[in-house]
Amino acid sequence: MRQGGKIAWAVLSLAIALLAMPAVGSAASPKTVTVAAAEPSTENCWFLYEAPNPGDDWRPYAGWVYRDVPPFQLKVGDTLAFDTGTTNDHDTQVDIALARTAVNGGDQNAQPFTTVVNNSQTPHNPRGDDVEGDYEMTFTAQAAFDFPGGGLIIRISNPGPAFLPDQTCDGQLVGNDPSDSGGRFVERVFNDVDGAAPWDGIDDGPLAQFRLVLFPTANQVKIGKLIRNTRRGTALVPLTVKGPGTLTVAGRGIKTRTAFASGAGRVKIPVKPKRKLRKRLDSRQRARVPLRVGFVPGGDPPGDPSSKTRIIKLVKRP
Repeated sequence: MRQGGKIAWAVLSLAIALLAMPAVGSAASPKTVTVAAAEPSTENCWFLYEAPNPGDDWRPYAGWVYRDVPPFQLKVGDTLAFDTGTTNDHDTQVDIALARTAVNGGDQNAQPFTTVVNNSQTPHNPRGDDVEGDYEMTFTAQAAFDFPGGGLIIRISNPGPAFLPDQTCDGQLVGNDPSDSGGRFVERVFNDVDGAAPWDGIDDGPLAQFRLVLFPTANQVKIGKLIRNTRRGTALVPLTVKGPGTLTVAGRGIKTRTAFASGAGRVKIPVKPKRKLRKRLDSRQRARVPLRVGFVPGGDPPGDPSSKTRIIKLVKRP
């Protein structure tokens, strides 16, 4: 938790004031990252469709390697979608994991893979459709993944029970072919034993095109029960948020304090009276004051600023 000063509150106050003004389209919008083929084709049945059969088995691990992917911060609840041009006859269920490459354009994973979807999830539109370009097979991220940009590997493994009976290769997945001029598709890997480079099987495709939809960081703040220090007349206020951002508490007679939430969770911020309020507490032992809580969400993309007010009671016993 980083303590700040009055500048953060001034910025926050301005943002809240702007939010209070009627405006069209003022709400934060999702961010979309799409990696598409320059000349898309529908011909790929690995790895979101065909489950292993004796003559064409991609297990235990397989995946697609890309270059020049823009940076993104995938959060729990964001989506990863693939595009199909033909409807399948079974629901898709697989584990999906992500890792950046050591070199943009290379295939060595620079870090352990992060599983962002597990095979207990059935995606939206699990059998796809016949429309190219709509990215209708949508998985919801179950874990976060921060990507700085450059080379990306999407790894597939562990077919789920609804998907295992699929023994046909009908070429439903939309992606590139080896001659695609877009230059963002590096290679396809398959039949890998340990799920990490060096890969046991490699060819030049086809690879799946994909789309990420990153939703704005939620701006809700939950104010918890005040933790009072009755000897000093101060308190701690627990604030729970759903993502990263800057929190500020202030109010009449209260010192402005800021703190940074690095992610979803709870942050405790001190509530300290100014001189005039301290004197009042010395004489009356208690005081009710309005506490203003502001939150400026960070993340990728950031959310809209929000604020709320609650009347709190400070107590100072002799």
